[in-house]
Amino acid sequence: MLRALLSLLLVSVPVLAMAQSAVPDRADIEEAIRHYFAANDERDPKQLGLAFHPGTIMFWADAEGRLQSLDQNRWKARLADRAQVIPIARERRILWIDQSGDGASAEALSRFDDFQFRDYLTLLRIEGRWRIVGKVFVRQSLADAAADSKAADARGKQEIETLIRRKLAAMDANDGGLLASAYLPQAQTATLEDGELVAWPIAEWSARFDRDAAADIRPQGVERRIERIETAGNVGWARFTHHRSGGVVVDYALLVRSGGLWRIAHLDYLVARATPSP
Repeated sequence: MLRALLSLLLVSVPVLAMAQSAVPDRADIEEAIRHYFAANDERDPKQLGLAFHPGTIMFWADAEGRLQSLDQNRWKARLADRAQVIPIARERRILWIDQSGDGASAEALSRFDDFQFRDYLTLLRIEGRWRIVGKVFVRQSLADAAADSKAADARGKQEIETLIRRKLAAMDANDGGLLASAYLPQAQTATLEDGELVAWPIAEWSARFDRDAAADIRPQGVERRIERIETAGNVGWARFTHHRSGGVVVDYALLVRSGGLWRIAHLDYLVARATPSP
């Protein structure tokens, strides 16, 4: 089964379709995100558990550009620790949702008195319920957020596009080392199998690529498209797709820039029957 899933990712074979319905599930996706909002505003670890898959790790870069991460157990402990001061947001909004079958992404905004958080999230419909499986975020002062320039945004998008093209080249060549260079070492890729979450570390994908390259196995006839890139400070999001014979694999990637370099922190891929709408 693992071999079959790898083949789907590499060549987009359309025979396994994960989308159960073409109707967007916006209300259910929003509900998962609002559980996340409530978890922080109400300091409620149970709400966090309703929003996130327990294996989710969030990533960000601190003020010095150093990579940081937080797992669910430590996050829940922070919420439960009443000695910690956690500010209440003045405003929380879901800015957009992008859905492909049983996978989705969203951008969320949380504003406080003098700063804001912007989140990029990925979600999967696991055993019938939408849950957040990936998160990156940036903290911005309101002054810095207002001063963000189009030039900086364009530069970040170009840098992310270059990174993704390196990843796609690695897929075409089955080059494990090149693939790994596009990801954080802690990164995981996730998908759904029979409605259940399946995830692998990037080191496993890299090893598989190198094994296939040694056996002279290369994907053939795949068209890969970068469809959308978003940035907010030193975090980003991208959707790209892999097409063959009428089938498509949709990738949602979350990225962080640390040490001046962009890397993929988390990636979900969804096997679908048809190309998603923009």
